[in-house]
Amino acid sequence: MSKKKTAYLIGPMDYASDNGLMWRRYYSKILKEKFNINCIIPNDEEKDVLTNIDIWELKEKDFEQFTKVMKQIIKMDLEFVKKSDLIIARWNGEPIAGTIGEATLAFDLSKKSYLVSNRPKKEFPNWFAGCFTKIFKTFKELVQQLEEDYNV
Repeated sequence: MSKKKTAYLIGPMDYASDNGLMWRRYYSKILKEKFNINCIIPNDEEKDVLTNIDIWELKEKDFEQFTKVMKQIIKMDLEFVKKSDLIIARWNGEPIAGTIGEATLAFDLSKKSYLVSNRPKKEFPNWFAGCFTKIFKTFKELVQQLEEDYNV
């Protein structure tokens, strides 16, 4: 690999049990060790914006302020897509919103985008499925693809 690559790890956060953090940490560690790919983990990057904010409470109590905070996060996340070399998504049937927007932008920018999902393909949101370069059932399959891509 000539230039160090950056991957943005996208996927559900709002309705994920741990805000989608554990899989991102797991993937990030392997991608760094095996392929020298730096990963952008939105959970870490958004901490400054969300410090001392309970987003769900804010949504209930001050919707106008909530939308201002969400606009900051949306802008930040779309910048991560733009500055990344590739996008890696994980989706296992959870409700998604921002993930579709990020995948769409990556598609529009012709970024390599990979999705790992244990769901049957018939359950994929149509638009969402069309955004990816390739879809895998397991992270192991994705790693095999990256080994081919990077001649590891």
